[in-house]
Amino acid sequence: MKTAWLTTLALATCLFHGKAEVADGKDRAITKVVKMLEAMLEKSKADGDADRKTYAKFLCYCNTNKEEKTSEIKSLSTDIDALETKIEELKGSSGVLSKDVAKLKADMADNKLAREQATKQRMKEASAFGDLDKDSTAAIGQMDKAIDTLSEIGADQTLANAAADHMQFMAGRKGLLALRSRVQEALTAASAFLQSNGHKKVVESFLQAPFTGTYTAQSGEVVGILKDMRDTFKANLASGKIAELGQLKAYV
Repeated sequence: MKTAWLTTLALATCLFHGKAEVADGKDRAITKVVKMLEAMLEKSKADGDADRKTYAKFLCYCNTNKEEKTSEIKSLSTDIDALETKIEELKGSSGVLSKDVAKLKADMADNKLAREQATKQRMKEASAFGDLDKDSTAAIGQMDKAIDTLSEIGADQTLANAAADHMQFMAGRKGLLALRSRVQEALTAASAFLQSNGHKKVVESFLQAPFTGTYTAQSGEVVGILKDMRDTFKANLASGKIAELGQLKAYV
């Protein structure tokens, strides 16, 4: 389209030149027109060259950047797919972690309840052992006191010097009333820890019988009962201490 226009322009120029030779009177006007057209032609050529250069640069830019942008788009599309996959994996992992957290909370609640129950049980066990220790120690002390008191009247025949101790005791005491009072006090205190009704009856019968201050078969039987009960309390206390130690270790 530009070529046809330029051709038309050239013909017009030639035409004007021809007419200029014929009509000299109009030379100046024609010359101006011709110069103007020639200037327009030159400008048109310059504009065309500039347009071609600009288009060439644009085309080069497009060709060069198209490949680069296409590669970038492809790479970013791959990254988007990878990120979408990662998001799905994280969602799945989040679901698993939520279940784990819920289970952990439930386990913590169960553990807290178990610890509270264990603490209550430990307190009960410690209290029970405290009562056992207190009662057993008191019982053993009362049994020892009663046995020692009865041994003063020779009731404990297992002692080699029982008879000599009895004679010395009788010589050092003013009467049987004080001795009887001590024996009754010791046996009454000790009988509170007797667990067998038969043993209690033997002790009560001994206390109700006339007190002579000398050894009798009945007093010997009482001493035997007291020794057996003392040994039982000692054994129970020892077993209780072992059990308490085991329960304490299990709690800790």
